[in-house]
Amino acid sequence: MEWTVEEKGILYEQKVGHTKPTPPPIAKLACSLEKTRASYQLDWYLNNFSDHMDSEEPKQFCTSFGNGKYKFSFGLVPANEMEEDDGDVFMRLTIDKCPVSDKPVTIAVYLRTASGERKVAERVHVMDDEDVIGFKLFDLEKFVKSPSSFTTDDMLHVICRITIEGKQLNCCSNVWRPPAYNKPLTPESVAEGLASGSFVGPIFGAPYPGGLFEAAAAGSAARSSSTAGSSSASEETSDGENSSPRAKRAKCAKRNTQPTPRDGFEELFNSGDFSDFTIIASDGTEFKTHMYILSTFSEYFQNVLHDKNSKPFIEKRIKFSTISAEVLEFILRHIYKEPALRPPILEDQLTPELYSAVQLLKVEVVVQSIAAGLHSNVHVYNVINRLFAATDYGIWWTKDCLLSYLIENRFRSFEENEYIALHKKNRYFANELFDKCFMVSIPKEVADELARLEAERTKAIFG
Repeated sequence: MEWTVEEKGILYEQKVGHTKPTPPPIAKLACSLEKTRASYQLDWYLNNFSDHMDSEEPKQFCTSFGNGKYKFSFGLVPANEMEEDDGDVFMRLTIDKCPVSDKPVTIAVYLRTASGERKVAERVHVMDDEDVIGFKLFDLEKFVKSPSSFTTDDMLHVICRITIEGKQLNCCSNVWRPPAYNKPLTPESVAEGLASGSFVGPIFGAPYPGGLFEAAAAGSAARSSSTAGSSSASEETSDGENSSPRAKRAKCAKRNTQPTPRDGFEELFNSGDFSDFTIIASDGTEFKTHMYILSTFSEYFQNVLHDKNSKPFIEKRIKFSTISAEVLEFILRHIYKEPALRPPILEDQLTPELYSAVQLLKVEVVVQSIAAGLHSNVHVYNVINRLFAATDYGIWWTKDCLLSYLIENRFRSFEENEYIALHKKNRYFANELFDKCFMVSIPKEVADELARLEAERTKAIFG
């Protein structure tokens, strides 16, 4: 049995050999559009759920929804596509149509029963056409033991909520930023935004008369005041009369030393002082952060914190179910580090999980450090892999520089082992590199001969 949907969103049953018709399920769609985000909520129903689960006939109940710009399909995963020993009930969301975009999307799935609404899954995703995202609803064994925990009068009611964050309009509109700073935020402008006196009104609870650097320095000084005071007092009483004037001045200067701005900036992350936003990793690890800093360095947080009615802004927290604590800490420490002290991110640190996190959070300073790492110690034996990484991360100016190096050293770079490894990774990309390296500024007959030899070589290697 297969279900189709009219534009009005009502599902109709197509009876295939059934003598006893069942009430058709109904899908309701609520859609709200704002300047910076689009929200969809689909209420998906399936009547007589137990009968459908007991039937051996493969069924699919799928609902299409969206608008002219976005098109989704949501429904049960058919029984014939499941593993034989799989006793779980799965739903899947298919992205049939979406504009070319790198904006984050939050997809949440809920079960509604007589006892209320319960979240069963949530994903933060960067959409692309033909993406298929699966969600586990529950275990069939648990359903058999307690049907009322998952259905209401044998009706399965699933809610799918999709929130698409739009592009930042002009700047981050955090409530504490005065009008004078309503301009695009860049890493270069953060110093101006964090300068003394740049904040108006309460920031982190009680007002502090200085900027964020001064607040961090004050917090560091307060934490060390008790131990410093007791130790300095004992030092003065023990050898105060025996010390020379120069030694006394050195000790006095040591006691009065305050953390510098760059010390305090990084100390904010280490201590969590003055935190007004919590980021939670997939394993539940929490990181105390600051909305101003996040929205300055991450385009994702610019969009999320732009909307004061959004759930993360109201709750002052957000959880990433697909980003581990290790990767989150790596990115956050990079953000909180003084620009001059940020190390390059080396090739062996470029994991698939880091790639996914950077694609989602859009942290430009991390991409810049990746570029710096790809530029360092370039050799004929690593230039091809680095070209691949630069292409993945969209660092086009780095790719151009590496490609120039590859063309200059093409005969040494295209050794057999390196070429085989590249072909196994991405044959299309390997052919593209070969064409750019060997088809530039050479006579046609030489190009034809090289193309023939390359075709023979590829056939010999890969069949």
